[in-house]
Amino acid sequence: MLRVAIASCCKLWQDPKHHAWGRLAAEHPRPDWLLLLGDNVYLQKRHARALTTGRTRPRAVLTPEYERLFAEPSFRSIVGNGRGGAGTRLLATWDDHDFGGDDVNGAEAPYLDYRDETRALFLEYLAGAGGPRNRINCSVTPARGVRIIVTDGRFDRTAPQASHPTMFGAQQEAWVIDELARPEPLKIIVSGSCLGPGAKKRYQQGWDLYPAWLERFRTAILRHHAAGRRHLMVSGDIHRNRIVDHARSVARFPLLEVISSGVCRRRKNWNPWSTPLQNYGLLDVRTASIDIQLKGNLPRDQRRVKVDRESWRL
Repeated sequence: MLRVAIASCCKLWQDPKHHAWGRLAAEHPRPDWLLLLGDNVYLQKRHARALTTGRTRPRAVLTPEYERLFAEPSFRSIVGNGRGGAGTRLLATWDDHDFGGDDVNGAEAPYLDYRDETRALFLEYLAGAGGPRNRINCSVTPARGVRIIVTDGRFDRTAPQASHPTMFGAQQEAWVIDELARPEPLKIIVSGSCLGPGAKKRYQQGWDLYPAWLERFRTAILRHHAAGRRHLMVSGDIHRNRIVDHARSVARFPLLEVISSGVCRRRKNWNPWSTPLQNYGLLDVRTASIDIQLKGNLPRDQRRVKVDRESWRL
């Protein structure tokens, strides 16, 4: 069995005592891998404004947040120095807040000015088992027949209204399609943003905002599914846990999406009395099935299902 933990959206500076890292560290059996799905650190608003206006640089405002994350004993007990020293191997992607601001598009001003520096800093701390490298997107084979594909939905992203809109850029789009064609029968696709359908109302960061890319991706999934391969997407961003069967969503193709977001967030962002979410997920990958557990403090975020790998049904 391969055990994979997933988590995203860790606002430690706002709520340092209410997080799920301790619960995750106590899981038995211990996760073999931890996939961080973006917003792994957050800038305070004044720091984000200083960054986008050019009054500071990424290293000055983001380094303290990475140091805060790795100073948390329960997080460090899971991943050690970030390269698997504690027994659980780490892979991570970023989203808008560890890029430097809310809903940013990395291929547009003012973010073009500092995106290289921001990416380099991210990889210093969170390259994990996929490093060293100079790009966030990467892939690994954690067990026989399983491939984890980590995407970067920020660096080359433009607004959906751009003249030539893109979420990944042409080079990474081609790379993702090539990765899907590899022979492993199970692909786990890591994304900071959700696919879109089934995420929540008025979700403004989804893959579905880039219809040309989504159709290309959908066509590849359909082709490989017909050949017996299976595709599971894990994503974050929306501050809740959710499972979406996209064969039954408006997307209409055989992709299962597991969303886990809110490892250190509150139900109401700025209300110190609202419920700490403490959300995370566990995927137990077996030859014939995948057991999915979603955990959190709210009933809406708790779910346990089994996926049959042959029928690809919950």
